[in-house]
Amino acid sequence: MARVPLETLLARVERIRPLPGVARRVVALVEDDAASVDKIQAEILKDQVITARLLKLCNSAYYGFPRKIGAVSEAVVLLGFNAVRSLVLSLGLKEIIQAPLEGYSMAAGELWRHSLACALIARRIAQISGYADAERAYTAGLLHDIGKVALDQFVRAEFGEIVGRAGSGEKAFSQAEQEILGFDHCQVGKMLLEHWRLPAALVEAVSLHHRPSEAVLDPRLAALTHAADGLTLMAGFGLGADGLAYKIDPAALEKLGLDTEKIETLLGTVPDLVGGGLRAYED
Repeated sequence: MARVPLETLLARVERIRPLPGVARRVVALVEDDAASVDKIQAEILKDQVITARLLKLCNSAYYGFPRKIGAVSEAVVLLGFNAVRSLVLSLGLKEIIQAPLEGYSMAAGELWRHSLACALIARRIAQISGYADAERAYTAGLLHDIGKVALDQFVRAEFGEIVGRAGSGEKAFSQAEQEILGFDHCQVGKMLLEHWRLPAALVEAVSLHHRPSEAVLDPRLAALTHAADGLTLMAGFGLGADGLAYKIDPAALEKLGLDTEKIETLLGTVPDLVGGGLRAYED
């Protein structure tokens, strides 16, 4: 049984390509209630690539604005601070998680598609369940599996043993990771998001998205992220190796007021909801 030394894992986390500075700064602005249209626009304009991609996305068929959006300030006013934060994070994260993850049997782009699908489903669950900040839910869904990027090389070496334990259906993939490696992708995601200095409630939701009942800062956000991940897998987006034996905690669904009827209705909307979102980012 191989255990990954903590210092080795920390070094790996620190080598992961950093989230673009513009994304971190926009998140900080919105989280600290220091945001204004001018401040957000000024930060976004510091990154020409994200600026161009943001305007292209805003002018895609997915948003369907009746006129062309020609300035970042227009996008901020029309979409709102929180939605623009979500878009900037999505654009920044996409470049980090496009690579294949052999340890999780995920082809190039598959983790990105899974993460974006989970974000879109999390936002919809927030709207259905009355969670106050749908864009925070989107962000948690987007980031929930980020730890896989750092842990992939270690999972790859022990893949057979981990799948053997998880494939029986008795243990979750994350539990098998913990037993064999000493860490799971949730804990590594926590380390990475703390390294990026993202808000504590988001870090908690990511680190506990397989154990939502342990959340204390924002239990509904953790429950929502957990449910969104499970429903994303049920819908067939980014199954990968760790989709084996994934079980949604009934207590999380109860906390969100999601009964069988609501879940079936939600799953019926997923193809259009996620398909449109994926096309908008790939255009």
